[in-house]
Amino acid sequence: MRIAVRLVTLMLAGVGFLSLFAVLILGHRSGFSNLVRFPGVTAFTIATWIVTTVGSLVAAIQLGRCKSSGWTIGLIVFGIDLLFQTTGFVTFRRPGVHLSSVALNAAFDLVGIIILGLTWGRRFKVSNFAVHQTGARDARPGC
Repeated sequence: MRIAVRLVTLMLAGVGFLSLFAVLILGHRSGFSNLVRFPGVTAFTIATWIVTTVGSLVAAIQLGRCKSSGWTIGLIVFGIDLLFQTTGFVTFRRPGVHLSSVALNAAFDLVGIIILGLTWGRRFKVSNFAVHQTGARDARPGC
C-alpha cells in the first residue's frame, strides 16, 4: 500500500509540475496578456490549470504526510483532469491532437483514480476495523 501511495504522490507532483510548465511555456511564447485570447482557452481552461497545478501539488504534499485530505484532493484533481482532457478533445478537435495522446492522458488519470480509490477504501476499512476492535485508533506508523 505504501508503494501505491508513493506512486500516486509522484504522479500528482508530475501533473502539477507539467501543468505549471505548460502554462509558463504557453504564456512566455504568446505573452501572458495574450493568453486569454488564445483559441480554445476559456475561463474553464484557466480554472482547470489553476486547480490542477495547485491542487496536485497540495495533494502530493498531503499524501506524503499521510493526511486523508490528500486522497480527496487527489481524486478531485484526477477527476477534473480526466474531464478536461476528454471534453477538450471532443469540443476542440484540432488536426494536431491525436486520439492516442488523449487516450494516454485519460489512462494516466484513470490509473490515478483507481489507485487512490483502492488505497483510500482499504485504509478506511482497516482504520475502522482497528477502532472497533481496540476501541482506539491504531498506533502503527505510516499511511
